[in-house]
Amino acid sequence: VSGLKGLFSKQWQRFTLTYGLDFDHERFNAEQKVFDQQTSSASGGLVLDTASSAPRYPSYVVDSLSAYAQLDWKLTERLTLSGGARHQRMDVEVGDFKGVAGGRNDYDVNLYNLGVIYDFANGHQLWSNYSE
Repeated sequence: VSGLKGLFSKQWQRFTLTYGLDFDHERFNAEQKVFDQQTSSASGGLVLDTASSAPRYPSYVVDSLSAYAQLDWKLTERLTLSGGARHQRMDVEVGDFKGVAGGRNDYDVNLYNLGVIYDFANGHQLWSNYSE
């Protein structure tokens, strides 16, 4: 997994705007290895010679690019309202696996969140949040 993230923030008196871009790249390949049992037993499990290997799970590659924005509004000294949106583009490629053909899929999704926090100013907070 690798990625690159850009985060920016701008603050006014009662508002804070956070926005940015995320790029993530994930690649997965899994092979199951079977070791030579005689070599392993003779060495007390310290020497492992691969006798065979086979795919354990389908391989895949996922690329994701997202743009997002979040606005926090401090309504009072103790009450804050937050809301945000994210647009995410996903490119997915799954390899062939045990006679089943893999494939590709690309999709876009919009995700939203809304929350409220009340700070009792004594180390406790009450919050509610909806997020996708």
